[in-house]
Amino acid sequence: MLNAVRHVEPSSDSNRSRWPDSPLWQAVRREAAREFADMCSGSVPSSVKTVQRDAHDQLLSRQMLGLLIARAAMHDIAPGQLSTFARNMGVDFADQIGADLARFTKRLFHSRSRYYII
Repeated sequence: MLNAVRHVEPSSDSNRSRWPDSPLWQAVRREAAREFADMCSGSVPSSVKTVQRDAHDQLLSRQMLGLLIARAAMHDIAPGQLSTFARNMGVDFADQIGADLARFTKRLFHSRSRYYII
């Protein structure tokens, strides 16, 4: 907490990032750490992010499978042909990506920014 901004004491160093924190800012950080210590869950942030990412990945996977089943139903695919239908869909998607890689690359980078896990 309080890492995004700082109150510093100017020094002769031309690089402001190396300026020392002001005594006031040090006191604010100490007080905030003491005041909010009981609100800390003790969880490791990287572990929480991993759990959130995995849960979202599972959600997307279930949605994709549901959409594939809906599309198979729309095309009157027999239950015994679902695996073949799924493989063919994968090939179709790969072909679409290969045919317009620039567009899909742009969409990939856009999605990466949208699915950032805090």
